[in-house]
Amino acid sequence: MSKKEKSWILFDGRYLTDPESTSCYEVCLTLQEAMSNAADYGDDTVVVEVTSQEGKVVKQKIVKK
Repeated sequence: MSKKEKSWILFDGRYLTDPESTSCYEVCLTLQEAMSNAADYGDDTVVVEVTSQEGKVVKQKIVKK
């Protein structure tokens, strides 16, 4: 079994109601980086923790709305 990897993705607020039409602002390698950079994109930025394995997303969790 391959190693699971985490990343944090910053999306616009549409992620909460229509994830298919949202825009991805940035992908971060740490939660600290994601939380710090989220302020650069406005108040409706959503931070999502993404766990991937073998190049496929296996779990998504909203960390900040």
